[in-house]
Amino acid sequence: MIKEMASWIAAHSSFTIGTTLFEGWWPEMQPDRCSMLSEQAGGSADYYIKDREDKQVMILTRAKNYFEARADAKTLFTLLHGAAGLTFGPILTAYPVYFVISIECVNSPQYLGMDAKNRHMFSTNYTVRFVNAAGS
Repeated sequence: MIKEMASWIAAHSSFTIGTTLFEGWWPEMQPDRCSMLSEQAGGSADYYIKDREDKQVMILTRAKNYFEARADAKTLFTLLHGAAGLTFGPILTAYPVYFVISIECVNSPQYLGMDAKNRHMFSTNYTVRFVNAAGS
């Protein structure tokens, strides 16, 4: 679901996958200014609707300039928080389609400090409620 979510973000913003937006990881050295989506803490599944899940997603942003890192985190927050009725995917025919019920921000962008390369970092956590259209 992370690949499909990143693809949706890239289609609806100025972020570019593999350059300013990464899925599950980000390069240690470069680029200095980028964002990364990762799945966190598993998620919950619906006992009665087997294709329905709640997934915890963390988005990290970093930049040499504090205000650039903060602006990227706020841009993603504005794009995602409260979004509903979205379709993520398919990226390729081998990937599933997800119908997004809602995206709820668990915490607004928070400053984490600087990494080892003196880049400012922000973290924002979301609950993505969705149904896997292809089934489990």
